[in-house]
Amino acid sequence: VELARLASLSETDEKPNPIKWKQEDPIYHASFSPDEQYIATAAGSQRFNGVCKVYATERGEADFGGNQTAEPLAKLDHADAVTTATFSPDGKFLFTSSLDGTAQIFDRRMYDQVGTFKHPNWVTSVNMTKDGRNFCTACQDGIIRIYDVGTRKQVQAFSTGEPLSWAVFSPSDLEVMSTSLESVVSIWGIEGRLGHHLQQHKEALETVSLARDQPDVPADQPAS
Repeated sequence: VELARLASLSETDEKPNPIKWKQEDPIYHASFSPDEQYIATAAGSQRFNGVCKVYATERGEADFGGNQTAEPLAKLDHADAVTTATFSPDGKFLFTSSLDGTAQIFDRRMYDQVGTFKHPNWVTSVNMTKDGRNFCTACQDGIIRIYDVGTRKQVQAFSTGEPLSWAVFSPSDLEVMSTSLESVVSIWGIEGRLGHHLQQHKEALETVSLARDQPDVPADQPAS
């Protein structure tokens, strides 16, 4: 994982000197905490133990390869590879998804596990609404599930008919965009109605995002 201070790019033509962290297993995802003081990484090898690690973003001592030598602030083990790791908007919780078939919530104070959500297949992503009240998961069983953070209960689930690689809320939190291993990206209304079915891609899609300055696509078509 590399962190480059991009502000320096406007001041000099020199190549930025990133802060780097080296891990043994493949890293699938990384995210900032809301205050940008920490990062969380999602890593692991398939069918082996996975791990989410949390690091401070300050530059510390580095080895000869330029990698930070400080131990992570937290090391959260999973039974299989961790696919995403993301902080809640208020920074109080850390959410993970994993090929062990779970999404998990950890309290940031001591990194205690405070919620586990079991799925029947690999969980490939977890993402939150802007207000932090709900989160959604993408699962390879083709179902997008939406949960209430406060009650820890599932409030909605709908089938996309395709093994999913990613699901994320729109900026308004009124739609969910999904990508699939069938090379399709779709936008769904929160009630599970298919709002827009975008052109099929040649390769499997892993992640997608919505521009924050663009209006949402209306969800006025029933799901097929």
